[in-house]
Amino acid sequence: MGAFVGLKERFLAERRELLSRARKLYRDTGSWEEVEKLLKEEFKEELSFFRPNLFTYFLFIGGSLILPLLYMWKVAFEPGTTAHFIARLLFVIAAMFALKGIVGHYVVVFLNRDRFEAELKALKASLEGGKNGEQPN
Repeated sequence: MGAFVGLKERFLAERRELLSRARKLYRDTGSWEEVEKLLKEEFKEELSFFRPNLFTYFLFIGGSLILPLLYMWKVAFEPGTTAHFIARLLFVIAAMFALKGIVGHYVVVFLNRDRFEAELKALKASLEGGKNGEQPN
């Protein structure tokens, strides 16, 4: 279900060649910053705010309906009529769609970034962990 919404379970596990390239770069340079820069550049598009997910479409649908429905609710229909009630109801539903789209989109983006950072920390611990038997904090 997470993949349907736009959440990624794992970033690095599926990319074995990228992991081997990162390990080789760390062995050659000895610098974690270079490895981190390589991995962040590789996943830059997947972690972008502008990458659409399921909730982005909620935002598009709700946002595009808000102004026309507001016009119909406030101007086009007489208060007390069935059309006025339906326009007001549809306006509220469109506003809920837009709000769900905004919140859901940012939650998915931040969860993906958090999972990516956790995988970077795990990779850093596995690369730097073997120095004299000590684990980094």
